[in-house]
Amino acid sequence: MYEALMRLVWQGFRPWIEENHEESKNIVDSFFSETGDLSDDICQRQFQKHMTSVSSVDFVKLFDKYMEFLRQNNSKLSEFWLSYLDMVEVLFGLLRASRER
Repeated sequence: MYEALMRLVWQGFRPWIEENHEESKNIVDSFFSETGDLSDDICQRQFQKHMTSVSSVDFVKLFDKYMEFLRQNNSKLSEFWLSYLDMVEVLFGLLRASRER
């Protein structure tokens, strides 16, 4: 259920960028381009480099704005399902912590 809802969230992200943050479209394109390059040489060093790059940091900020939009400025149903996603993410964190001790 979590994965299905996150897929729906991701499907709406690009159209939201195009409608509300047209000037930031190149940040999103740059992030996905760099992510594709990461798949050619996957290692911890490359991953850290990618995740701390300016485009990644800006991308995460944009995605957080989008999630906030879905929580606050969309419908009550959207708010409800995003609260479900938040709870499941907490459970995933607890599960991971218990497995890693």
